[in-house]
Amino acid sequence: MISLFGEATDRLCKKLDEAAFYGEDVEMESLFSRLTLDIIGRAVFNYDFDSLTNDTGIVEVLFFLSILSYFLKTSLLFILH
Repeated sequence: MISLFGEATDRLCKKLDEAAFYGEDVEMESLFSRLTLDIIGRAVFNYDFDSLTNDTGIVEVLFFLSILSYFLKTSLLFILH
């Protein structure tokens, strides 16, 4: 399990090193979300999203779905009361 965290963190560090080398700005919130997704994906689902190296938009989709889910739950609770 510790190697799982180490491997994902290494990928994050490589991405940060590359951005620093080229003087690029980075969105740390997005990178930490991607790191979290990669770790949870491997630990819970045995699936490698590899979102740190492949920008497929999965993090943004999951964020949108979580917001949508919250909105639907709160709306339903309001309607039922």
